[in-house]
Amino acid sequence: MIQGRLHQSCKLTRQFVPLKGATCFGFVCLHVILGVFVLNAGGCSSAQTIGLTLDMPMDRVRQIQNRMQAEPVDPARPIVVLGGWRAWRPSAGGLARRIRKNVGGPHSKIIDISFPFYNDLDAMAEHVIAEIDRRWPSDDPERTTQVDVIGVSMGGLVARRAAMLEGRKLNIKRLFTIGTPHRGAKLARFITVDKPSADMKPGSVFLGLLDQGLEGKDYELICYARDTDDWVGTTNSAPVGFDLIVTPGPMLLSHQTITTDARMITDIASRLRGEFPLLARTKPD
Repeated sequence: MIQGRLHQSCKLTRQFVPLKGATCFGFVCLHVILGVFVLNAGGCSSAQTIGLTLDMPMDRVRQIQNRMQAEPVDPARPIVVLGGWRAWRPSAGGLARRIRKNVGGPHSKIIDISFPFYNDLDAMAEHVIAEIDRRWPSDDPERTTQVDVIGVSMGGLVARRAAMLEGRKLNIKRLFTIGTPHRGAKLARFITVDKPSADMKPGSVFLGLLDQGLEGKDYELICYARDTDDWVGTTNSAPVGFDLIVTPGPMLLSHQTITTDARMITDIASRLRGEFPLLARTKPD
């Protein structure tokens, strides 16, 4: 019933919304202004280490990255990086390049998809499925070729939605989410400026729909967050009952720079290579 209401409400807004010139610049400014607003309004209450702490020293992280870059491997399946809310391609594209650099394999085996012009999360999910079908066609009438997905912020919600759409679904083996508002975004408690941001408000109908799909999911969900993320909120970055891997982050622009987090990138790359993740290497014997 909830899904039916969502489908009906999205009929008029499923197409992307073109943004040009000054409007595009305005969205960049909006990211910065809202980030400062939340930092001031919410303080640093989310800056607490929860879940599984990943704080390996950076010199050791760089050693592991150097070894991986010197010994590239072919990943087991295609890798898809999904961008965040109103984020331009340099965000997801930059992360895709860093993952490729530390994993290996042909350039054709990893793609990034961004959604700066879309105004509906269902439309984004459908776009992801269409793009994967175009890149890696599947004979399965119900599901795409199986992929590993890295979802940046809102991109993690898009992936979860694509995996449970009626009809054709996204076939995910592993979903890595980075600062994804699984329980809603802290920012959205104060202000929402469009439909996707309203859907990311804690307790929204859309998030309730996604949580209904968790019980029957057939993919592995691995969630990451920074301990200083005052945009989404650290504790919001994993669904209830799921582990959360937390790295130390900067006090300013923590969420906006999360795709450059070397510990997260190296941990994800290790898993994609079929190796022990960084987290396992930081645990005492």
